[in-house]
Amino acid sequence: MAKYVSSYRAQTRSKTIRYTVTFSLVILLLAVLQVSVLGKYRLFGVVPDLMLCLVLCIAFLCGRYAGAITGIGAGFLIEAIGSVGISFLPLAYLIVGYVVGNYASAQGQKLWTNYLLYLGAGMLARAAITLGYILLQYEKVDFLQIFVHILLPEIVLTFLCGALLYAPVRLLGMLLERKK
Repeated sequence: MAKYVSSYRAQTRSKTIRYTVTFSLVILLLAVLQVSVLGKYRLFGVVPDLMLCLVLCIAFLCGRYAGAITGIGAGFLIEAIGSVGISFLPLAYLIVGYVVGNYASAQGQKLWTNYLLYLGAGMLARAAITLGYILLQYEKVDFLQIFVHILLPEIVLTFLCGALLYAPVRLLGMLLERKK
């Protein structure tokens, strides 16, 4: 019996290490892409939040704990690479990852349409974060101007990036699951 338990633990441990290393590299690649490339060449004046998309995707596919851990790691990484100092973005990613993972696990079905609904809710959270940053930074704020020129393009671009990111992340997860 101990032989089977230790074999199971070894398989689980190697699977966990494989997942962790692979998705850590994906997170690092997307963080560098978001900060350096997309930060330099802004589409419609905004940078899509690839980290939030990745956190939502991993939370949706792998559950609340993976989403929360990915969220806090991605939040700290994007803040460290972007060098903006201390912010509440890692906490927001943590909460979004945990909540989406919790509801997706409770729902059971991993359909693409369900993911798009969670992604839409995540975009509302991202818009609230962006609006909070703007309100903390400026005294007088024109909400219509902010909505049209900042929030709406950010929501649309991030939503499109999240929709496009779902298939590669799901495929990568399935490839890691098959590998023995």
